[in-house]
Amino acid sequence: MASQQATEGTGQDQKEQRDNLHWKKFLPEADFYQEFKNTQLSHKTVLCFGLNRAGNELWDYWGYTFNIPGGDHAEKQVMQALSDLLTPHRLCLALRYRLTLYLSYSPCEDCCCELLAFVKSLKVVEVDVMVSRLYCTEEHPVRNRLQQLMASGIRLTVMGRKDFERCLYLFVNSNSNFKPWPELDAMSRRYSVDLHTILHECECDWHLKPENLDYAALERSPSQSTAAVCNGQGLRWPNTPQKQSGVSESERDPKGQPVKRTLFKR
Repeated sequence: MASQQATEGTGQDQKEQRDNLHWKKFLPEADFYQEFKNTQLSHKTVLCFGLNRAGNELWDYWGYTFNIPGGDHAEKQVMQALSDLLTPHRLCLALRYRLTLYLSYSPCEDCCCELLAFVKSLKVVEVDVMVSRLYCTEEHPVRNRLQQLMASGIRLTVMGRKDFERCLYLFVNSNSNFKPWPELDAMSRRYSVDLHTILHECECDWHLKPENLDYAALERSPSQSTAAVCNGQGLRWPNTPQKQSGVSESERDPKGQPVKRTLFKR
């Protein structure tokens, strides 16, 4: 009886997750401005996603979702759904995909682990993550996880005005003009500086390389400490521009400072 109830509960959770994932549907415009407005707080995370094969302008899969109260976060819903779709192609290296995510909040610690496990299991997918606000980045474990995202090759940036415009065009209403709100640019700059500081700080001894991450441990218990995931090894990135900042020499300005990356050619 208990087993049957557990099975029914799992089935209900899966149904709720499927119903919460809006495939090939546009985010209502009112929700876009309510949730992505970077000058005000919100109690939920909205995620817009688009997946396309390299060289293909049209998306294979796209849509939006939001976190389920007391249930799965938006990132986990999308990673699990896309993993199911792409797993048959994971060994076909000739197929390359790009996944673009627009998030109203940056990933929490557990959702960072979901993203790390996703790129580890599906090496044919490159991931771009753009966030409107930063979430709980004063917490040391969250900062470490965000650093691991960068180390794994995931591109993580804060949304600027052009990114909000593009998100509106792609996922909300292509016929609507973007209506910027007061202090949008100032908050974007503030969050960008904060994120840059987090991604390039050297306050700990073990900035992690992707090959050193224990992904099995991440999947078993995403919330465990980074030190455990790292098998207790004290790791330092080599003191080179490429590893220290995650950019190549060609991505530096004449003063040697990292040039802010953009995810779309303009």
